[in-house]
Parts: sequence; C-alpha cells; structure tokens
Amino acid sequence: MRHLSVIPVLLTLACGSNVRDVSGLYAEGSEFSAFVSCSDHRDLYWIADSSLSSAYQRIARKPLDPVFVRLTGIRSDSGAFGHMGSAKYSFTVKTIVEIRARGPGECAPLPDSPAAPVLPT
Repeated sequence: MRHLSVIPVLLTLACGSNVRDVSGLYAEGSEFSAFVSCSDHRDLYWIADSSLSSAYQRIARKPLDPVFVRLTGIRSDSGAFGHMGSAKYSFTVKTIVEIRARGPGECAPLPDSPAAPVLPT
C-alpha cells in the first residue's frame, strides 16, 4: 500500500514540470491569435482561450492590437498550430496573471522575428 501513495505525488510532479510563466505580447483577430515572449522573439505561439479572448476584447482598441500579458500555462511540443499552421507552439493558459495595454515600444519583436509582421513595434 505504501507504493500507491507515491503515485499521486509522481503524477503531480510530472504534470507540473511543463507549467511555465511567460510574459509578452498577445493579439487576436478573425481566425487568428498570437503570442510572442518578450524574452524570446523567435517563436510564435497560438493560444485559444476564451477567458483571455474576453479580456483582450475589453482592452484592445482594435483587432490585432498587441497587448501585454503575463500567463501561466503549458507549452506544447513544436509543431504547426493556429490559422494555416503559422505558430510553432500552442499554449494552454492556466492563469492570466496580468493583461494590460502595451506601453510604447514595450517588448517589441526584433525585425527578423516571425512575429514582427504580426506584432509591430
């Protein structure tokens, strides 16, 4: 019986190891959502989350208007996600830590980033 009590702890540790905190820019429009991390502009994430979408629509001035977000969640393995497979990863949101209007020049993608055309400076 002692071995059975270890299983929930191992499952919790295994599931929790993929949870990460991210901060960056998020934008959405018709058939499209994108997130790019402030710390790594190379990868575009696709996020389909109704709570994030509702909060975004209250803050954004227009579709595809980038807003700053801090999220906790799980990143997928590499693949092709979202509209036309444009994102390298998907992200499952567990907690919206912060969402607000983006400050001038805040977290701007580098010009050679795949996110640059989507999330302009």
